[in-house]
Amino acid sequence: MDDPRVVRSREGLMRAIAEFLEQGVAPTVTDIVTRAGVSRPTFYQHFGDLQTAYAETGLARIQRQLDLIPMPGEGQRGEAQIAPTWTALTTHLYAHHAFYQTALREAGSRRLSDRVIAFIAERIIRASPLGAAYRDLPAGEIPDHILVLAAGLFALIGRWLDGDEPESPARMTERIVTVFLSFSSRPLTA
Repeated sequence: MDDPRVVRSREGLMRAIAEFLEQGVAPTVTDIVTRAGVSRPTFYQHFGDLQTAYAETGLARIQRQLDLIPMPGEGQRGEAQIAPTWTALTTHLYAHHAFYQTALREAGSRRLSDRVIAFIAERIIRASPLGAAYRDLPAGEIPDHILVLAAGLFALIGRWLDGDEPESPARMTERIVTVFLSFSSRPLTA
């Protein structure tokens, strides 16, 4: 079991980072440790550097949200099969767009981006018509063309988040569903 003091200090640091990121501010180590009430060495024991701290905080938040998004119901097809996932994700991202804009920019975006792209790819494989041929693959094994589609959808979302006032989650979901369904009308092969 983890030492409760270590857990509390990490949670305090991540909470402090999240508060700054939610305001669209990229905090310094001094800002973070001051708000969290811990020492600089404690920060470096948990994260090593600021980019890792931003990425880990962003990952924790997006993972909590991704875990809440249910799989589509049995028998759903087309837009009804994919829109609920995208609506849940775009609604969350819209509500916290300053947080994600800042976290992605400051984390060097690789870790956070890779996690969201992996989620999108897994959801395509496990819960969409495009992934039917790949459902027997081990978790985490993603064919290149599914990975490219997932990364492209993430890039579209990133451009959406980069705007000062992103369009509504409903409109963004419509755009994503349109792109997605255009791919499902063509067979994808490796």
